[in-house]
Amino acid sequence: VLGQPLITLTVLYSKRAKLRTRGMLLKYGFIYAAFEPKYFWYGVMDTSLKLCLIAVISIWVTYPIYQLIGCMFVMAIFSIIMIVTKPYNDRTIDFFMTALSTVIFFS
Repeated sequence: VLGQPLITLTVLYSKRAKLRTRGMLLKYGFIYAAFEPKYFWYGVMDTSLKLCLIAVISIWVTYPIYQLIGCMFVMAIFSIIMIVTKPYNDRTIDFFMTALSTVIFFS
């Protein structure tokens, strides 16, 4: 579960100086191109969010209240990171993703 995000993060981190070159954009750009250069890691974090939510739901499959609390906790942490960093290249996307995570947290 942790292998894919860690390997991806390791590859991106080791090649961070070349991430905006044509070859790197063609190869790995789908992971980081939507984000400001200093937030190249955010695509990996987004994948980690989904994996964390799946883990919380899977671990407490017979306890829906724990699932709810766990998912709210995970969403709160990731929402705070998004609000603080504003990682997207486009401020409109930053706004809508923040609004979306807030709606998901409170629903």
